[in-house]
Amino acid sequence: MPAPQSLERQLLLGYVLPIVCLGVIMVLTLSAFRASQQGTALISHTSDVLAQLQRLERQEDRAVIAYQQALISWDVEDQRAYQEAREEFHRLWLAVYANVGDDPVQQARLRAWDNHFRTWDETVVQPTLRTSGTNGLPAPPDLRPLRANEAIARALHQTQEQLLEQQWTAAQHSTRVAYWAVLLGLPLAALLTWRLGHNLLRRIRQGTQPLILAAERVMEGDLSARVPVNGNDELTRLSRRFNMMASRLQNVVSEQRELQHTLEQRVERLVQDTTREIQLLGQLGTFMQACHDESEAYDVICHTAEALFPGGGEVALLSASRNLLTVQLQWGFALPGPEVFGPEDCWALRLGQPHAAHAGLSRPHCQHDTSGQPTLCVPLIAQGDTLGVVTLHFETGEALELARPLAQRFAERVALSLVNLRLRATLRQQSIRDPLTGLYNRRYLEETFTRELARVQRRRQPLSLLMIDVDHFKQHNDTYGHALGDTLLRRLATHLQRFFRTEDIVCRYGGEEFVVLLPECDAPQAQARAEALRRSVENLAVTSNDAEFVALTISIGGASWPDHATTPEDLLARADAALYRAKHRGRNRVEFEPIPGAAGLPD
Repeated sequence: MPAPQSLERQLLLGYVLPIVCLGVIMVLTLSAFRASQQGTALISHTSDVLAQLQRLERQEDRAVIAYQQALISWDVEDQRAYQEAREEFHRLWLAVYANVGDDPVQQARLRAWDNHFRTWDETVVQPTLRTSGTNGLPAPPDLRPLRANEAIARALHQTQEQLLEQQWTAAQHSTRVAYWAVLLGLPLAALLTWRLGHNLLRRIRQGTQPLILAAERVMEGDLSARVPVNGNDELTRLSRRFNMMASRLQNVVSEQRELQHTLEQRVERLVQDTTREIQLLGQLGTFMQACHDESEAYDVICHTAEALFPGGGEVALLSASRNLLTVQLQWGFALPGPEVFGPEDCWALRLGQPHAAHAGLSRPHCQHDTSGQPTLCVPLIAQGDTLGVVTLHFETGEALELARPLAQRFAERVALSLVNLRLRATLRQQSIRDPLTGLYNRRYLEETFTRELARVQRRRQPLSLLMIDVDHFKQHNDTYGHALGDTLLRRLATHLQRFFRTEDIVCRYGGEEFVVLLPECDAPQAQARAEALRRSVENLAVTSNDAEFVALTISIGGASWPDHATTPEDLLARADAALYRAKHRGRNRVEFEPIPGAAGLPD
C-alpha cells in the first residue's frame, strides 16, 4: 500500500519552503550586512588608529624639534613649547592606546614606545633643560633612546595595515555573500514556489474536475456516475467518499423506486379492491331493491358475500318473537354451526357492536361459532332495529382486521336492504291484501287475472272463475251487528283458503262478494268444486253475542275460459250474471253460464 500523500502537507510545504528560503536569504543578507557594517566599522577604526599613529609619530618629531629648538635658544618659550608637545604626545598616546585595547601586542608596543619616550624625557631632556645656559654652548641632542621607537612605529603600522587588509577582505566577502544570496536565493525561491504551486494546482485539477463532472451527472439524474480513484491524498479520499455516497444514493433511489412501485401496485390494488367492493355493495343494493321477497334477497346476499368474504360466513336473522335467530344462508368453507341459537349466544348482539375473536385478541368466541377460526360477528342494525347478525370467518387475524370496515359496510347495506325489502313487502301486502279477511283484494285480482289468463293461453289450458256472495249478509248485519258480519266474512275467508288449492287465487271482490280463480280447471270441474264448496259452507256456523248460532249460506256464479269468454272483463261479467241468476233463483245454489255453440279455443 503506498504511503499516504497528504494534500494538506503538500500545500503547507508549498507555503513553508518559499518562506524558509526567503528567511534564509534574509538571514544571510542580514548577516552579511551586519558583517559588512562591522567590517566597515573595524576598517574605520583601524584607519583611525593608523592616522593616530601617524599623528603620534609626528608629535614625537615635534617634541624632538621643540627640544632641539630649546637647546639652541635656551628660551623659556621654546621650553614651554616642548612641554606642550610632550603633553600632546602623551594625550595622543593615550588615545591610541585606548583604540587598540582589543590587541595586547599593540598595547605592549605602545607601552614600549611610551617607556622609551619617557626615558628619553627623564634622562636626557629634563636634565639638559635644567642645566641649559650654565655650560655655555648647547650640547648636541641625544636621540638614542628614541631610535627604538622607529622600529616600534613600523611594527605598529604594519600590524594595523595587515589588520585593515584583513578587515577589508572580510567586508568584501560578506558583501559577496549577500550579493549571491539575493541573486541566487530569490530566483530559487520563486522557482521552488512555482514548482510546488504548479504541482499542487495540477493535482487539484486532476482531483476536482472529475469530481465536478460526476457531481453534475448526479444532479442530472445519472446516479451511475463515478470518480476515478488515483493516489492516496485528500482528493482521493474525497473521490472515494463521493463514489460511496453515489452508490448509497443509487441504492436508496433504487429502493425508493421499488418501494414506490410496490406502493403504486398496492394503491392500485387497493383502488381496484375498493372499486370492486363499492361495485359489489352497489350491486347488492341494486339487486336487493329488485327482490320480491327475502328468499331472493338471501340468494343475492350469498353471491355478494362469497365475492367479498371468501373465507366463509353466515347470516342469521331474528324471528318475529325476537328470542331466536335462524341461519338463513351460509357460504364459503365455514364449518356448519347451529341453525338456531339465541341472542345471548352472540357477543355482538349482546354488546350491540361488532365482536372479533382471534389469537391476537383476548376475547372469547361466540357460542354459536364452532369454526375455531378468526371470526367477526357484526350485528344487522337498521333504523334502530336489530335484524340479526353476520358471522364472517377469516384465515388470519390480520385479514380480519383489514376486513373490519368492509364488513361493517356490508352489514349496514344488508340490514338496510332487508328493512326496505320488509317494508316493501308490508306495503305490498297492504296494497293487495284485504285488511279484514287477509285475502287478496280486488286490485290484486285485476293485476293477476290478465297474467293467469295469458299463462293458461300459452299452455292451452282452461281457466274458471267463481263469484261468491254471502246470502242475506245485510240482514245479518242489521240483526246481529257489523261485528258479527265481520266475523262471518273472516270465517268464510279462512274456509275458502283451506278449501281451494294453493295455486288457486281467492280474493275479496267487495263487500260480501268473493272471487276465486281456478287455473287449469274447466267448467265441469269448476262447477263440481263450487257445489262442494256450497255444501261445505252450509256446515259453517257463527255464534252471535246472544249465543245464537247463525247459519251461513252462499250463492255461486261461475264461468270458464274459453267456453264462456275470451277476456277477463267478459269472464267476470259472465260469472256475475250467473251469480245474479243464483240469487234470483233462491240463493244457496250454484249457477254456471251455458256454453255457447260457437265458443272454442282461439287460434
